Amino acid sequence: MINTAAQPNDYRQDAGATGAYDWLLDEPLDVVLASVPPQVRELIELIGLAAAIRLIDAFQGQQIYIPKSEGAWRQLRDDRIRNEFTGANHRALAQRYGLTTSTIYEIVRPPENQAEMFE
Repeated sequence: MINTAAQPNDYRQDAGATGAYDWLLDEPLDVVLASVPPQVRELIELIGLAAAIRLIDAFQGQQIYIPKSEGAWRQLRDDRIRNEFTGANHRALAQRYGLTTSTIYEIVRPPENQAEMFE
């Protein structure tokens, strides 16, 4: 499925410069998709043409590491869980975040050294 959310002007506005590949945005998408290697086609279909142009332009020729979703968002997720935890909503949080109740308890449990400070 092609991401049609990215409009041609998005890239030009956000790029902060005149991109050497802005002309691609004037081409019909089916022509672009038929003319690029499979990896680029997959990228365009996933994030849209404008975002693919920006990504390729920023990292051209480099290998980049893309973390697993779990690792990329874990700190933010855990912070939200700690903020939302009331002491009685562990099941609701587990369901909302796709975790087990034991994992919720692990997340909200104070670190060992912090627990010792209050004893």
